[in-house]
Amino acid sequence: MKASGEFTGVIPATHPALAGHFAGNPITPGVVLLNQLARTFAEWQVAAHSRAQICEWPLVKFVSPLRPDQPFTIRWTPSAGNTARFTLNVGERVVVTGLCVFEQRP
Repeated sequence: MKASGEFTGVIPATHPALAGHFAGNPITPGVVLLNQLARTFAEWQVAAHSRAQICEWPLVKFVSPLRPDQPFTIRWTPSAGNTARFTLNVGERVVVTGLCVFEQRP
């Protein structure tokens, strides 16, 4: 894995995981953010003609909240061995940062 990957997205206010999650002041749950990260990792791998799949999240730091309908950017960067670093930002503000371990699939 050599090239970095960048993806943009938004979690809509109608997402079912947001119902009741801090009613009146909703934030996107961490599990929804991890799911979004996993999806973009898969897209990054397809673009690189790879079949790598995340098998571990040894480091995930939730730095600030993501509100529904806030546009965000995810950036994946290769790291040492079978690892990749990621950040999910709203503008310059970091929402989530961390590291994943992946394995190649046949």
